[in-house]
Amino acid sequence: MSLEDLDPREFAENDPRGVLNQFSEGVILDEAQRCLARFSYLQTRVDDRQRPGDFILTGSQQFGLLLSITQRLAGRAAFTHNTAKAWISALEASYIVHLLPPHHRNFDKRLVKPPKLYFLDTGLATWLLGIQNIGQLATHVQRGALFETWIINELLKARYNAGEASNLYWRDRSVHEVDLPIDHGACLSPLEIKSGQTINRDCCKGLDFWRKLAGNSAIRAWLIYGRDSKQIRSDITVLPWQDFNPVQIVGPPPDTRIAPNSSTELTS
Repeated sequence: MSLEDLDPREFAENDPRGVLNQFSEGVILDEAQRCLARFSYLQTRVDDRQRPGDFILTGSQQFGLLLSITQRLAGRAAFTHNTAKAWISALEASYIVHLLPPHHRNFDKRLVKPPKLYFLDTGLATWLLGIQNIGQLATHVQRGALFETWIINELLKARYNAGEASNLYWRDRSVHEVDLPIDHGACLSPLEIKSGQTINRDCCKGLDFWRKLAGNSAIRAWLIYGRDSKQIRSDITVLPWQDFNPVQIVGPPPDTRIAPNSSTELTS
């Protein structure tokens, strides 16, 4: 039950006993911080039933949630962290998810520490999202994320099939940076992923910004998008998804490098 939605939240605030009676076998309350004042009803229910795991509370505002649990559910709550890590490890071992590490070269003095989780099985992901046909996928809010995930999955497979470890990383996008820096050791190749069918100069701002940060370590940039027209420029290769060759991108880099101050010129 998501308390982010207005109707369930009003139900929980106005009739907390009714909500708890509705879920006789237990319930996951998401965004539980929205109804912190009603946690005292949980305390009584937990004491009466004495069944561990009856109520699972999750939320995006961790500090407020933890404070309320500490105050109202003292001695009755367990924290659902090592369990999450264990399940994520199982999903990683099954190649269902992949944790993409942040890039370690701190060009602009900003550190991005947490890894980024990708649900690699895009077929299963679309099913879980309720997408049933291509038409629904074309207009779905997660279309871009699914497209990006598919590209990253193919890049990872190219490395693993060659007996190599992943050389993919992610960067913070807060100041016009790239989706994916590919580390070739002494040099770096930036990659942008766009699910749309229109490419213009704005699409390459992140690539230009990245090359200025990386300096002489930057080599050819790549942009993969959702149309069928290929463009090869002096400093960037724009590939339609049909021509996408993951081995070419994550494999050994070319000998030539691109001058970091050259500009990208693209037309829509």
